[in-house]
Amino acid sequence: IMAPSATARGRAMYPLPIYLVDCPEKVRHDLGCVALNLGTAFAATFDSTRSAIEALRAAPPNPLAPPVVLFPTQDQPALADLKLFRRAHPAVPVVALAPPDLLVAAMRAGASQVVTLPLQPDDCESALRTVAEGYAAAARNGKVVAVTGATGGAGATTLAINLAVELAELGPSVLLSEPTAPVGKLAVHLDVQPTYTVGDVLRRGQFDADLIAQATVPLGDRVRVLAADAASLPTGAPAATAVFGLVEHLRGMADFAVLDLPCTFDDAFFGVLASADVAVLVAEQRIPSIRTLQLLLEFLQKVEHGSREVHVVVNRYDPGLTGFGADRLKQVLRVDDLDTVAMDASAVTAAVNAGRTLRAGGRSAALDDIARLARKLVPAPARPETGTGSKSSGLFAR
Repeated sequence: IMAPSATARGRAMYPLPIYLVDCPEKVRHDLGCVALNLGTAFAATFDSTRSAIEALRAAPPNPLAPPVVLFPTQDQPALADLKLFRRAHPAVPVVALAPPDLLVAAMRAGASQVVTLPLQPDDCESALRTVAEGYAAAARNGKVVAVTGATGGAGATTLAINLAVELAELGPSVLLSEPTAPVGKLAVHLDVQPTYTVGDVLRRGQFDADLIAQATVPLGDRVRVLAADAASLPTGAPAATAVFGLVEHLRGMADFAVLDLPCTFDDAFFGVLASADVAVLVAEQRIPSIRTLQLLLEFLQKVEHGSREVHVVVNRYDPGLTGFGADRLKQVLRVDDLDTVAMDASAVTAAVNAGRTLRAGGRSAALDDIARLARKLVPAPARPETGTGSKSSGLFAR
């Protein structure tokens, strides 16, 4: 395994792992240079097609970030091996390296891209980038909405649950989760007992679509919930990199991935908040809450993310509280817009105690405010066409 050069380390690394199968030494050397130019190295090399097939069966790849397999096809037996590999792993992209007279045959054998031998580095880089761009587009199909309280007890979990339901009422599919929660609250709030939890998914190392499907539980027709473990205390915090991988996987599972993000203020918290498409920061009309909210706003301003939306929400809002009115808070926080959720203790308490959402309990002033926030997140022209039925699948999704 080769390390990236100093020049390559200054660029964005290639986002997908690169596997090499049964490659001659001269071609392997040239491909190593290509990998260095992309800021990466071979994630794995295999001496035979069979060993590559078995390795991928033993550790199923993330469908949103699969390995790219570089596959020399210089003769008919190699083309037969390529067909064998594609039958075993049809979702894994293959870049075939073939002489000019076998390029068409390599495409018919199932190659995602073809590169002419003798190898031209620019041609190979272009093929690899084309594959990565296709999967990056699929992986970022959904929006990640991170909902976090500036301080504990601000009501972020209740807001996240009901925001997910109100988004689904507008048409999109929604996945509600708590990937960084040390102790799960979603299962408790919604009175559900999932077969598997976020912890089970993270411990696998690879994101198994079947396991995640079994771990999610329905909340109405268009919301599914992936909850953390609420039955036992954690033995240790999950690795931040594993959490980031799970979040990117959830992005591709629904139109919106709404994340209840407890204010742990660790690497996983800040990483998820920084990578979210939408940050919903929940505060109360209290000085500690407003001060912490200022710090979170400053953090998001410093983190580059060209398309991120930030929504500041004051929960349990009392318009008569002197010095904490909406206009005054906008001045203090230096924001142009601020959402409020009405104090509606009876409706919220009844919903939480019954393990249900505010919508299930009937009309609520707090629900009206949350529904208004949901409408801000779903562009009006897109509402009739969004949802699971509008998503492409298979070849055309990529």
